[in-house]
Amino acid sequence: MKIPTLFLTLVLLALLPALASADIFKCTDQGKTLYADKPCGNSAQKMTIITTTPSGQGLATESMKAMSATLSRDRRTKEIEREIESLQENIRTFLTDLDQELARLKNKKRYANNNLAGATWEESISSEMEAVTASYTSKIDTANRQIDRLEAERERLTGQ
Repeated sequence: MKIPTLFLTLVLLALLPALASADIFKCTDQGKTLYADKPCGNSAQKMTIITTTPSGQGLATESMKAMSATLSRDRRTKEIEREIESLQENIRTFLTDLDQELARLKNKKRYANNNLAGATWEESISSEMEAVTASYTSKIDTANRQIDRLEAERERLTGQ
């Protein structure tokens, strides 16, 4: 089982303050200078390392906050893209359903006789076609408004 790179990075960033407080020793061995976390012989000298952090907060904490914000933004952007794709699929389904219902009603209209009863029935079918069209138009408009809202949010997140 592979450990995700992001998880490993977050763990290392969490451990960074602990590593920063560890002792560091400078050793000289046969003319070469070595640095280690443990004394490496009689020539070992304990080093003092002074670090400064902005606003009194640890760099690891700031880095983790920035990484977390980036990950949250990326996650939300992907969610938005999935929602947009779903809404676009809904719109395609609405259009297909509308076409099928209108075809069914047009087929029904063909059976109207050329008399008063047939004309009345044909008129009611026409009214039903208008109502069906208005219903699907409303659903499609709602989905398009949601897509517009999501695209605006995605642009805000990505800064484009």
